[in-house]
Amino acid sequence: MNWSQRDFVRDGVKLHYWQKGADAPIVLLHGITDSGACWGRTADALAENFTVLALDQRGHGKSDAPLEGYSFDEYVADALALLRVNGFSKAIVMGHSFGAVVALNLAAQHPQAVTQLILEDPPLFDFALAEADSILDQRRFESFEWLRALKPLSESELVAHCRAQSPRWSEEECIAWAQSKLQASPRLWEKGGMPIVSAWRAWLATVACSTLLVYGDAALGSLINQARADEVVAMLHQGQAVKIPNAGHSIHRDEYAAFMQALNQFLFTHVTHPR
Repeated sequence: MNWSQRDFVRDGVKLHYWQKGADAPIVLLHGITDSGACWGRTADALAENFTVLALDQRGHGKSDAPLEGYSFDEYVADALALLRVNGFSKAIVMGHSFGAVVALNLAAQHPQAVTQLILEDPPLFDFALAEADSILDQRRFESFEWLRALKPLSESELVAHCRAQSPRWSEEECIAWAQSKLQASPRLWEKGGMPIVSAWRAWLATVACSTLLVYGDAALGSLINQARADEVVAMLHQGQAVKIPNAGHSIHRDEYAAFMQALNQFLFTHVTHPR
């Protein structure tokens, strides 16, 4: 990515982001264990029409991994600070996976800050919010077993692994993916790490802006299926869903062209973007 790389500090935590383009802002929030660089071709295409701000969320990429501060409120505050330090009061917000849940919470809590919302295959699970912390800590630790298995590999070995597992991804996307796995902090899965439950139904019901849900094939790894997509759209005030065939969980990399077609149709249909 031939992008500007910048840092800012919020409450003592250094946060890194990637910036390119001009005009109306769009904030990109990556999935768990990825980084801002993992938006690859999608970010490059968006930079032709927008000021793209791709954040390395705390614990990821080149951002700090503090001992504490991994609640959704903190992740949302980081995204708001990213806007503020760049002189914007509102933006289009797009998130992938965990980043989509952060984006959803942002739109629910701060409706004035989000003009349009794009949710790429968010993990909308039915975990009980009232589960004991010890149970959640164990579930979080177990969910990262795959990453701990990859950590001993070198960057070149991880790139080769990506090529084999995801042959439709670009070479740049495989390199960014490999680097992000080495950068992801153990703080994400340790006690008090990233949140794994959310009040997503309550958040959906309060989102006022136009929202697009993009999902793939459940058989290929998509976390959203048809029934869940229908439920999400029914709860939104201005919602629509698009299924991208032949895509798994990472739709913008699995089926880049189809993803961009759906995204552009949503972004540029009867919409005036604030400057």
